[in-house]
Amino acid sequence: METHLELWFDTSVEGVAFLKPVYRESESSMTFHCQRVNKTLAQLLGRTADEFIGQLIDSFIPWIPQAELTRQLVTVLQTGEPQQGQYYYPQGNCWFSVSLTRLADLVVIRFLAVSEHREATGQPQPELRSKRRVMGVNRPRKTRLTRYLSEQQQQRLTLQRLFKRIPCEEAILFQLDQSGQLFDTEVHYRHGVQHEGPAISLPIRYRHHSLLAQGQEVLINQLEEEMPGFPPDVNPYRRGHRSFLGLPLLVDAKLVGILALLDPTPNFFTPDYVRIGQEVASQLASLFLRQAISKQSGNLSENNQLLQAIINTSPTSLCLLRPVWQEKTITDFRAIISNAQSVNITGLDQDTLLTKSLLTLFPHFLTNGVFAKMVTVALTGETQRFQLADNLATGPFWGDFSLVQVAGDVLFSVNDITRLKQVEEELRTANLELEQRVIRRTAEVRQLAALQGAILKYVGVGVAATDTNGIIQLINPALEAMTGYRADELVGQRTTGSLREPVLHQQQLDQLKRDLADEAGEGEDIVARYVAQHNFLRLENTLLTKDGRMIPVLSTVSGLYDEQNVLMGYVDISTDISYLKAIEEALMQASQRSQLATKAAKLGVWEWNLLTHELILDENFYALLSIPQRTALARISDVEPLLHPDDLTFFSDKVQAIIREQQPFEVEFRTISPIDESVRYMKIDGLVLQNESGLSHRMIGVIRDRTAKRLANQALRASEQRYRSLVDHLSDVVFQADSKGLWTYLNPAWEIVTGFSIEESLGRFFLDFIVTEDHSKVRAIFPPIEEGQEESVRQVIRYVYKTGGYRWVEAFAQVSRNQHQEITGVTGTLTDITERKMAEEAILESEQRFREIAENVDEMFWIRDINSPVFLYMNPVFETYSGIPVEQLYENPLIFANVIVEEDRPAIVNAFMSSEPKSTFQFRFHHPDGSIRWLNARVFLINDKNGVPTRRLGVATDVTTAIEKEQILKESLAKERALNALKSQFITTASHEFRTPLAAIISSVELIKFYAAQENRSVANALIDRHVDSISKQVMSLTDLIADTLVLSSLEEGKIPVQLEAADIVDLTDTLLALNFGNREDNRQVALEVIGSPVLVNIDKKLMAHVLTNLVSNAFKFSATNPRLTIRFEKEAVFISVIDQGIGIPRKDLPHLFGKFFRASNADHIKGTGLGLSICLEYITLQNGSIDIASIEGAGTTFTVILPNIGL
Repeated sequence: METHLELWFDTSVEGVAFLKPVYRESESSMTFHCQRVNKTLAQLLGRTADEFIGQLIDSFIPWIPQAELTRQLVTVLQTGEPQQGQYYYPQGNCWFSVSLTRLADLVVIRFLAVSEHREATGQPQPELRSKRRVMGVNRPRKTRLTRYLSEQQQQRLTLQRLFKRIPCEEAILFQLDQSGQLFDTEVHYRHGVQHEGPAISLPIRYRHHSLLAQGQEVLINQLEEEMPGFPPDVNPYRRGHRSFLGLPLLVDAKLVGILALLDPTPNFFTPDYVRIGQEVASQLASLFLRQAISKQSGNLSENNQLLQAIINTSPTSLCLLRPVWQEKTITDFRAIISNAQSVNITGLDQDTLLTKSLLTLFPHFLTNGVFAKMVTVALTGETQRFQLADNLATGPFWGDFSLVQVAGDVLFSVNDITRLKQVEEELRTANLELEQRVIRRTAEVRQLAALQGAILKYVGVGVAATDTNGIIQLINPALEAMTGYRADELVGQRTTGSLREPVLHQQQLDQLKRDLADEAGEGEDIVARYVAQHNFLRLENTLLTKDGRMIPVLSTVSGLYDEQNVLMGYVDISTDISYLKAIEEALMQASQRSQLATKAAKLGVWEWNLLTHELILDENFYALLSIPQRTALARISDVEPLLHPDDLTFFSDKVQAIIREQQPFEVEFRTISPIDESVRYMKIDGLVLQNESGLSHRMIGVIRDRTAKRLANQALRASEQRYRSLVDHLSDVVFQADSKGLWTYLNPAWEIVTGFSIEESLGRFFLDFIVTEDHSKVRAIFPPIEEGQEESVRQVIRYVYKTGGYRWVEAFAQVSRNQHQEITGVTGTLTDITERKMAEEAILESEQRFREIAENVDEMFWIRDINSPVFLYMNPVFETYSGIPVEQLYENPLIFANVIVEEDRPAIVNAFMSSEPKSTFQFRFHHPDGSIRWLNARVFLINDKNGVPTRRLGVATDVTTAIEKEQILKESLAKERALNALKSQFITTASHEFRTPLAAIISSVELIKFYAAQENRSVANALIDRHVDSISKQVMSLTDLIADTLVLSSLEEGKIPVQLEAADIVDLTDTLLALNFGNREDNRQVALEVIGSPVLVNIDKKLMAHVLTNLVSNAFKFSATNPRLTIRFEKEAVFISVIDQGIGIPRKDLPHLFGKFFRASNADHIKGTGLGLSICLEYITLQNGSIDIASIEGAGTTFTVILPNIGL
């Protein structure tokens, strides 16, 4: 509502102002000042909105009669009834329709121009004509909009004016329906006349149209037959139109309607028409908004009318008072609303109440505190509620007053409670008289009942009075406390017999029958006849409480007679004897327990007379000392011969101290049996007893045999010593921790396992020594232990080692609990399993490698149980060879025989099942492709570390090709011989290569010595330098030869490290050429060419540099022109070609060119070892590449290195 009201206020075509009432104290009248004005009203009156704020209404619109306007404003404010009129505005030369409406404590005044003088004659300019058209829509001439004109009528009127300014053929106004799912036709006009054809609806998707939803029009001045976006049934082209203008109607930035204008003329809608349409759409949107506000205003008006009816008919005096302020102080109040009940109570008429101030009418409100309370309510908002007596014109008055703040005003409500106060006074007087009579009458009854009540209330026994039938009529509080029943649960409903334990009660009744002459009758009748015969009945009984407990009582039943000795009923008095019974039972049980305890605990009881030193001993005393009961032990001195000599002095001193100081006797000593001379440990405990005179005259106590305990303690100490020794020498850590997880004990193994000393570890939290990543794992085991689901736990975790790293530890911990099942600590062990973990990881790695090898080799591989024909493992090659799934082999171990050729089957099955340590055999089998293959099988045993066979392992290899190509193998053997010959040739060549430089070196050395002895040093030095250079070159030649030989050896042993990385091959090549071939003596150079877009290549820079250096060196060595090097980048690969125009390679030598020690037949006159290209091929292969060669003898050679392009 607030959002709609604010939007309407800002966008309304009407001028709107909010007026607030103001009281003029000096004139005792009400006026209004302007609180808020919208832009439309400011423009209509030719001023700014700020100029109106705070202005009184008479200076605001002086052209309206002030007395009439003020009267209408007061009427609207007090009654809520809207007012309306039409007034001429001379400055604007127009008429305004003025409407007055109440809104809370404000009055809303609205101005709508309903007529204006015609403009001066003359043709306006086109731009001015457009503006006038728009103004004509906004302020239609000769039209009087009254409150009786409906919103739909205003819509139709607006569209009629639209046709006068935009002469299009058709206009349709769509409005969003209540469901929000369709745009329905609100108004439809053709040629300026309302059209009554079938309604048209637009789907909801137009609400989200990219232009309409943003408040922009949709203009199409060239409609076509197939227009996307229009529903088929409303396609304007099919209706004969060629121009379309869609205008959005927005409320709260939401699309609530669409104004569609259509015409059969192409390019009909000009920019002027579009502007006029936009203004019309804005006007219609405002009407939509006013329609929504009108509905809500209607509800508000109905609520105001209902409230006014409640105020007028309320039995409570209601008056809304507005404070009168002077210099920021409330000096008085004035009524702005007053109901009929206020007139009845005060005796003043309505005009007086509304025109005169509060203190003028009731000046005594200043002295009785009412005015102060009203000021407090107005200032603080705190509601006041009180009752007050007053003298009004109508007479004495009592009122129940309520003061409540309402929007800065005070709602003064009064309920007339005068009659209520009068009735209260009459009732109080009558009650006082009645109370006096009751006091006098009850005094006598109280005196008579005092004694009986005191007896029943305070007596410690339960008392129940019954009628002659045994029905309880009265019980005292003691009986209520004993039984747990309330009096109302027993009186008139139960008999005293129902409060007895049923079985015992029936037994007692049966016993009473036998004491009566006539045994007839049941229940309470038996008790009544017994009391009549014996005057009373007394016996031990039970009282059954409400909660099912049984209380032993001494019950006494006697008759209750009136003054004429007529039996009125019976009195049953129950005395609780549960305490006596408990003492009796306790004494009996104590005696029994004492006897049982002394026997069970093997205690001897003794009594010592401190005055005569006489002893009284029970039979257990003699048994404990292993002496006959006839042995005379009458005095304390008779015991001394039985004592161990080493304890005699100690015992005697203890006896004398007890006699002297009268202290409890507590001593432990040894005795020697006179029968078997065995030594026993005895302990005596005794208490001193006093007689009636307070004299300590005797001592009583017990003696117990402590021999077993002492021996056990000695054994325990020895065991503990052994345990400590064992724990201190354990390799496992033994620990104890308290309930907070702090170490309390650690054995020496702790220092070995963790490197921390015991001293620095005790008292610290155990998690401090565990690797941080394992903390969550350890904490996860706490909840089950704390909830009692687990008492012990075993876990493998990592403990920090003091100097760095960690150790794998298998921790076992068990909690200890007290008698309340609370955790008091943890005890356990920590076992260092670091080596085991490393071994397990090695085993897992080994097993993984085994799996990877077994499942990726071409041979069939299996493991069989040593004692039974069961396969424990078979690799997938079995399924490839046989076509039988491995799972079936596990279920049926002999199924493999089905694929063996029948002639070979018996021998092979026996071989498979044989227990021989080793065996090798060949057999044929049917391959799934239909061919017959040969397998060579080898079976051998696997032994454990003790040499005991545990498994049979077998490997079968497909040797079909080997058997079929035996001849080929023979040829290969011949080739191998040839290769050996080639190696011999290499040795010969290498020997020659070594001898040649060595001979040159020796000759140069001899010449250097010769020249060094010459007298002409300048000539000699030049000759020496030349031979030194010769030696250097020969040494470099030897170095290259040795290097190639070592590289070849490393390749064969697989020791060449490879470090692949993404590298710029162009940069690498360019750098290599500059360093190695940039300054040749013959001034030849390499021409480098790059084709394609360079990318990074995954290579080993060192190996690739060797390959390129070798290929380029060969190009220089075997040609006389400049070699060329091209690098071509393609999608799948990178091609590096080294091209020369040298001697070429004979065709017959090409297949062997990359062989070790091989040299082309036309290169004998050029130095070389035949290893360079072989090494190049190996290096390229290690980098996942390949090398190709193309050569024509006498024309030149091209070597091409191919590397994969991995897109780096």
